[in-house]
Amino acid sequence: MRKYILVLIITIISFSACNEKDKPNIPYVYVDLMLYPNSMDYIPVGGYLYKNGGYRGLLIYRLTYEEFRVYERCCTYDPDKECAQTKVDESGLILGCECCNSHFEILEGSPTTVPATYQLFRYNYTFDGEQLHIYN
Repeated sequence: MRKYILVLIITIISFSACNEKDKPNIPYVYVDLMLYPNSMDYIPVGGYLYKNGGYRGLLIYRLTYEEFRVYERCCTYDPDKECAQTKVDESGLILGCECCNSHFEILEGSPTTVPATYQLFRYNYTFDGEQLHIYN
């Protein structure tokens, strides 16, 4: 019985290690940003705002009055390329990378076209009704 448990533990650790290696290698950049989405940094519900910060910039999307999505704009396919930066298309619902032609949906950051297979990096945030604090 102990052998089976040991084999199971080793298998789980092996799969976890493989998944970590397969993640895109986007460099860590410290982010600690305060915005005021109801005043000087106005973002309407369903709207977005680009901000400097992170590795290739931030995209802040306002899903509802109190809920946001904050993404790293760096494309997850080949983050080392200087052109690997996403931007919102005309529909306002898709982020595209002109460098590799990958696309991501704005609600969860999931890829919708290859070559990208990993979702966009998402930053943490808190919102108290006035201040939007974005951090990692």
